Formats: sequence, C-alpha cells, structure tokens
Amino acid sequence: MWYSILKIPNKIMFTVATKATNAVDRLATLDETLVIEALFGFMDSATTATSRATFYNTKAEQKAALEAVHSRLFGVDRSLYASALMLPGMNDYSKQLGVTKLLVKQRGEDELLTDVQEHRLIVKLINDLPVHRMLKVFMMLREQQINNARTRKTILKTILNHRSLELWSIRYRKKMVIVLEHAWGKRMTGILRAILSKETRTEQEGKILNSQIVKYLRSNEKATKVAECVGFILGNRTNLTLPLFRAFVGAKEDIFKGARLPYEVLEGIRSRYYKDVLTSEDILDLTKNTLTTSQKMTLQNKAQKSGVKVELDWRNYDAVRLYVYAYKMGMTHDIRQVLNEKARQTAQKVPIGFQHVGILVDGSASMYGDETQAMRPIATACATRDMLMAGSQFSTIRYAGGVVSEDGLVQIEGDTTLANGVIDLLEKGVDAIFILTDGYENAPAGRVGEVIRLARQIGIDTPIFQASPVMAAEAGGLRQLSESVLTLAVSQPAAMGIGLIKAQLEMDLKAGLKAFIQMTLSN
Repeated sequence: MWYSILKIPNKIMFTVATKATNAVDRLATLDETLVIEALFGFMDSATTATSRATFYNTKAEQKAALEAVHSRLFGVDRSLYASALMLPGMNDYSKQLGVTKLLVKQRGEDELLTDVQEHRLIVKLINDLPVHRMLKVFMMLREQQINNARTRKTILKTILNHRSLELWSIRYRKKMVIVLEHAWGKRMTGILRAILSKETRTEQEGKILNSQIVKYLRSNEKATKVAECVGFILGNRTNLTLPLFRAFVGAKEDIFKGARLPYEVLEGIRSRYYKDVLTSEDILDLTKNTLTTSQKMTLQNKAQKSGVKVELDWRNYDAVRLYVYAYKMGMTHDIRQVLNEKARQTAQKVPIGFQHVGILVDGSASMYGDETQAMRPIATACATRDMLMAGSQFSTIRYAGGVVSEDGLVQIEGDTTLANGVIDLLEKGVDAIFILTDGYENAPAGRVGEVIRLARQIGIDTPIFQASPVMAAEAGGLRQLSESVLTLAVSQPAAMGIGLIKAQLEMDLKAGLKAFIQMTLSN
C-alpha cells in the first residue's frame, strides 16, 4: 500500500445562541441605520440578482451592483455577512461571491466566528451548490489569484472526497484540470501527472502522493480510486480500472461501449469519431438512462422531435422551473397538478397566511426578463401567486398588463399599469395586498405611490407588500414602488419568509438581529 493511515479530526460544535448574543452586542456599537441599510440591501439583492442581464439592466450593471451590495455588508461586519449568506432563498451566484470574499480576506483577531467555524460555513455554502457552479467558484478563485493555504485545502478536500469524483472526472475533466492545477501549482501538477501515469512507484513518489492527495482524504480506503481519478483528469488513459474511464476509452473504438457515459461526453466522442455514422439523436437514445434531472428537462424538446422516450418526474423540479418549462413547451395537466401541490407544501412552510389576500400580478413586457433567463421573472410571479393563494382562505387576483389563461400562465404584454389594480383590491376589502412585480411602473410612473398615500390619508391601512423577482442594478436593490410598501425579494416562493425577518428588524433591531443570526447559523 503506497499511502499512509491518516487520522480524521472530530467536528467542532458551537452554540448558536451564544453566537447570536455576542453578535448583537457587537453590532449594537455600530450605527443602526448603517447596519439596516447594508443588511436590507443585501437581503433584497442577493436572493434575486445574478450575473445575467435583465430586461432593463445589462450583465455588467448587474454584476457591479451586486458586488457593491456584498462589499457594503462585508464592510459593516464580516460575521454578519457570513450569516446572511445562509439565508433561505440565497441564490447560487451570491453564494459563489460570498465564498470568494471570505477566502480572499483574512479574518481579524476579534471576529465572532472562529477560523474553524467560518471554514465550516464556507464548506456548507460550497457543498450546497450544483457541481458546475461549485467548479465555477474555484475558477473564480483562480481568476482572482486567490491561492492561500485555506483556499487550497478547501478545493482539494471538496473535490477529492466527493462520492461522484469518477463521474466528475469524466463530465468536467477540462475544468477539473484547471482547478486542480490552481491548487497544486503547475510544477506539482506536472509531477503528479508523471507519477500517476506509472504502473509502479518509488517510495519517494508514494510520499508525494501522500502529501498532495491522501492527506486531504477523509477515508484512506478510497485512496487508490481517487488516485486513478486524478490521473485520468491529468491525462492518463492506460491501465484504467474504473467503469466510466474504461467506457470512455472503449467508446472511441466502439461507440456502444460508451452507453454508460454522460450524454454530452458521448456526444463529443460521436462528433469527433462517428460524425458521419451516427446522429446526436442516436446518442440521446443510447444515453437516455444516464441523463441528469436537469438534462431530462433541457433535452425534452429534442427527445420529442427525435422520438426518444425520456421519462420525466415533474416532482423533481421547483415551481419556478416548471413554469419556465411550461412557457416553452406548454402547460399540461400533470404539470399543473404538481404546481398546485408544490404551492400547498410551500404555503405550509412559509408563515404568511390571510383570510382574504389580494394579489396583483405584473404581466407587462418587462416581466419577460432577458434572453439568458427568458420568462423567469413572470414564472417566479406565477409560482408566488400560487403559494399565496394556497396559504389563504380566499384570494382576489388582478393582472396589470398581460392576459391570464385557464392554465394559470400569464401571457405578458404591454406597459406596467399597477395603480388601478391596487385601487380595485383596496375596494374589495382584502386583508393584505401582494404586488408581484419587477418594480418598473411606467404607465404612469409613481401612480401606485400616490394611490397608497391617499389611501392612508383616508384611514385605509391595509398592509401592502411588493414581492420582486428581479434586482434593479441602477437602484442597488429592489426597485420600490412606494416607501409605504415592504419590499420582499423573491427568487423562490419559499424565500418570502425573508420579508418577515426584515419586518422584525425594522420593529426591533436587537431582537431582529438575534433571530436572524440564530436562524441562519443553525442551518
């Protein structure tokens, strides 16, 4: 055996309640307005904003605005920032930014979280990401030339210990080479490549493998398999024993030996070696049982056109994604049933419920979003509408722009004319109003604010909430229709609970912060 036995340290546990109390005492010394503005800006933006463009803002504007929001909260308090990254509904892009910030910046001596505690938080954020986004985080670290000891340890432990390393080595081998080279450096990567290509190794070579690979493993039982995976990633194609690797090599001689390979990998082999013999539809049929949940939905249109039967379980997809799919491929009875069930399940988890809720859905053209995430804003609005309906005894729904069909899809068109809908819902005497919009009111601009102000003057105090699925880059957060409404960032219906935290923070900062930290750091 060329590797040594290494001990695995026990996990270090810590008390959430104590951390929360310490954090509140620490933050109490800061300017209250500074804390609230930085935290609210983060909560509004980090759950909705991505690096993609929106209907009104470019990709560059979105990225710059979100970076500013992250930097602002980080500058107020590092531990508060780390806690905020654990909010329910935090999107993957914000988790990616958060990990890079925490890794590049050295901790101060008086931080609330210890080095071990913060490291555990970083690891959780990384492990919550889909693999392609996890690798993107590591690529971001490379781009920013972040390569300290903690970063190298995080990269190597995450990759080398993962149960799907063999599959990753096939599916993401090009990215994996770049990431591992960043962790090891070019020289050491070259040394490992040479060692792992050999059938027999010297004692010195074994020590190198121990220090660069085995050292980071939680279990030495997998050391041989991990070494083969690393060797494959670095280019070794001989003396392979793992099934996927043998299928990869064999498929170049006989495409049908690659049936267990991921679709995109075998399609790459087909396009290079069998381009005039087989079609991509043939490869889809051959690999249909290896498709990921995401690929089954993405390739459904292609599968239907080519007559390939790809089984889909709609329960495996969140409500927003199901709506995006329905807009593209059409709503079916089965999808509608699953959407209704998901709405009921989410409503039971989110502490928002009214006897009679009023819902105003913005169906204007801007709710289409950008081509890179087409229909996502309106899909989020539809899913949130369903959840609000499921959580209330009665509901009255109005649409501003657009036309709603019997299957619940809002066909978007026209300008944003929200004011009349607000007036109508106030006249219906609903218990609360939720306006589902991107915040861009233009027919005319500012009219909702005028309506609400007049309503308050005559004694109508119906609570009004604005739930927005889009960050407005030029506003550095959600674009607010009126100062009299509480804005809620909504990337998924379940994330609406964040709005309740905001309300508590506004009423009592100290109590709100304690609840906030206890909730986020106990995840």
